[in-house]
Amino acid sequence: MTPEQRIARAARWQAFYQEEGGIKDMLDALARTHLDALTLVEPYDEPRLRKIGLSMAMVKQLEQTIRNIMADGRIEEHAAAHAERLAEIPERKRKWL
Repeated sequence: MTPEQRIARAARWQAFYQEEGGIKDMLDALARTHLDALTLVEPYDEPRLRKIGLSMAMVKQLEQTIRNIMADGRIEEHAAAHAERLAEIPERKRKWL
């Protein structure tokens, strides 16, 4: 994947993540649902607790993956800006960097 593709991908995910009713709101709703489900489970019902815990971990992993995609785009943007700044420095001064 090229840096431009990574930046564009991150922008798409960022827009979908932050829009009203977007993925962030969906993930928050899922987390609240899991917490509500935990309050209804008896403490000795270990299989159910395990299932809810696994499901909560999957939601957190999904959100972290989305955040990593967005961070990857920001890193590429910073790298491109840094490369542009370096290109503006005369060749004779670059050797001292």
